[in-house]
Amino acid sequence: MLPQPEVRLPGGQSALLDDLLGSGFALLHLNNSDAQSFACIEQQPIWQRLHTQLLAVGDEMRAMLPVDKDFYVLVRPDRYIYGVFRPEQATSFAQEFERKLLHRHI
Repeated sequence: MLPQPEVRLPGGQSALLDDLLGSGFALLHLNNSDAQSFACIEQQPIWQRLHTQLLAVGDEMRAMLPVDKDFYVLVRPDRYIYGVFRPEQATSFAQEFERKLLHRHI
């Protein structure tokens, strides 16, 4: 299950991660708060069709999910982690995820 840290917002405020994720799928870019960090993701239509919340998260997650920069985490609506991938895997991950969704008739 996804950890629940406080996340720093661009204006300096903080909020619980769960409050920022919304009620559907969420895609986090870990250890990277760059606004352009979703350029490779936004090209994949599956994320728009699912109304996926995109959120770049800084170093707050490093202690809870010890991964390097440039990792994406797909969080299911029940807050379990579906999968993790690097930017260069964005297309293949999205295609495989969509294939599995269609196979399950969701």
